[in-house]
Amino acid sequence: MFWRNTVNCSIVNYLANHISAKIKEVGRGAWIFTSFYGYPEVSRRRDSWNFICGLTRQINLPCCLMGDFNDILHVDEKKGRATRLNFLIRGFRQAPQDVGLIDVHMEGYPFHWFKSLGITRVVEEKMDRALVNNSWMQMFPNAKLENLLILPLITFLSCWIKLWWLELIELKGPSSSKMLGESKMV
Repeated sequence: MFWRNTVNCSIVNYLANHISAKIKEVGRGAWIFTSFYGYPEVSRRRDSWNFICGLTRQINLPCCLMGDFNDILHVDEKKGRATRLNFLIRGFRQAPQDVGLIDVHMEGYPFHWFKSLGITRVVEEKMDRALVNNSWMQMFPNAKLENLLILPLITFLSCWIKLWWLELIELKGPSSSKMLGESKMV
């Protein structure tokens, strides 16, 4: 985007969990793109929702907020273990509705976040998304997101890493259990 002479991009504002840029395209006009990271702590989710609403209310241009919102809009956006608390789903769903944001359609594998992949207690969630206003959808009527995740490859890699660590434990004995704990973060 920065290498085209038909597009001008300037940072509008930023904080620890977002960066907003004004994009001006020749022949298309100006719009706002915000990269967003929602607070992962349950106690701060309302802060994320209020930020989405406050930011969107300040923008009078077509806008797109994209990123890891650390929230789900519907119960079917989570698979495995404990279900998400209903007040969290309702709260996150209400915020975009209050300011007229639309969840952009995504194709491909529906989940982006994984925990305990490769075991029976795996958890998968859709927390990455793009929320846009109507004027942005009019500017980009064919917009869609595509999840390029290749699950069999990740499962293969996860199993390979798991086997590699198990082999390491067999070779080095119980003293390497700390290393196994560290491998779970990879």
